[in-house]
Amino acid sequence: MKYLVYNHEKDEIEVQAAKPAGYIGRTHQSLVQGLVPVWHASPVNPERVILAIHTMLLRIKDIPFAEVNSAINQIVATFLPNEYSIAAIGASPKFIKWVLKSKGYNTISIGVSKVKGNVEPTKEFIEYVDRKLLKVTNRKIAVMDYAKSGESLVKIKNILTGRWKSGTVVAIALGVGTDFEGGKYKSQVDFVVKNIPELTKGFEGTTYKNMLGRAKDMKDYATYPKPVPGGDVMKGQQAQFAAAKSAFARAAELGPLNVKLDEEFMEVAESQSRDSDSDGEESSSEFS
Repeated sequence: MKYLVYNHEKDEIEVQAAKPAGYIGRTHQSLVQGLVPVWHASPVNPERVILAIHTMLLRIKDIPFAEVNSAINQIVATFLPNEYSIAAIGASPKFIKWVLKSKGYNTISIGVSKVKGNVEPTKEFIEYVDRKLLKVTNRKIAVMDYAKSGESLVKIKNILTGRWKSGTVVAIALGVGTDFEGGKYKSQVDFVVKNIPELTKGFEGTTYKNMLGRAKDMKDYATYPKPVPGGDVMKGQQAQFAAAKSAFARAAELGPLNVKLDEEFMEVAESQSRDSDSDGEESSSEFS
């Protein structure tokens, strides 16, 4: 029999063959339809346990954490946190931004999609960018995004350059598409994060957007601030995003977790009620 046990010293969830004596079990709605408890000592800070659970769930998902950390290391080695602030474009690179923020970087997000190089920004978008720039604390800004061709990345770089009078702006490509090499935007991209094939595949599609949720409605560059039809955020997406935002940096630090919850813990789900009843320990959904 296997148990999910909260290790208080490591501040993370572990898979153990036995639960420590005196631990109590509480179920969480995200763990196999709320059937599998996490066992921990009492008293405990429930927020720490919930964060550890979200961290574990992210580690189980199909996220190439080795490549995430490779990308982070490449950026950190070139763009020092005391010199550069980080600007992430759109939803895709936000989780890279979350990790960089945890490492002490001043960060902002430019929440816009479908940026075109031959389309001038709306007045409202410029006002939005100016408000974002008020949060920048360094002279230099590194703006980052996946670069299919580099068009949107370079366009936002140029807009920020025109608005940022305190220093310089550089562009970081988090992987590149087939239209990038030999394209007209390559020369204007200052740094390319390399050797991240799985991350690149995820950036090309909607993999990470769907996996990590969204916090705000989608807005297209050409019609900003008009919302994209069907781009409104559902309540579940907001909760998903909030959980990921607090847990992703920790998950990246710990790396992947090779556990198949549905297969390995259904036995636990079916037998935990008997286990709790037999030894008098508590099982509740207080943390749901």
